[in-house]
Amino acid sequence: MHLDLDLEFKGEEFNVKSNSGGVSFKLSVRGDNQSQPAPLEVFLSSLASCVGIFAVKYLEGAKIDFSRLNINIKSDLVKRDSLKLDNIVLSVDTDAKLEDRRDAFLRFLHKCPIHNTILNTDKIEFDLK
Repeated sequence: MHLDLDLEFKGEEFNVKSNSGGVSFKLSVRGDNQSQPAPLEVFLSSLASCVGIFAVKYLEGAKIDFSRLNINIKSDLVKRDSLKLDNIVLSVDTDAKLEDRRDAFLRFLHKCPIHNTILNTDKIEFDLK
């Protein structure tokens, strides 16, 4: 599966369009527009929603009933050698009765490809056209 996105700057925002799935949305450039997310919010929500999707897959696959699944993600924006997010903490709250499957559930959440990309990507290339 190949993913391809285009971002186009339009005044105070970026228009983001997926060439892979047809989805589009707007990003706030300065992070002060309450109706559009800022890039760091999109990054964190992408990680949290990926983990959420894997949580649902696990629970449904294991036939574990649940009516509540909430995910909270927190992080600090820090400047050390460079500006970055640090101390990312995901909290999963569910009424699913996991009992002896709790560890397996948490291991399964680590299969989220966004999580694995963050941990295992050696290089991101920038190209100027």
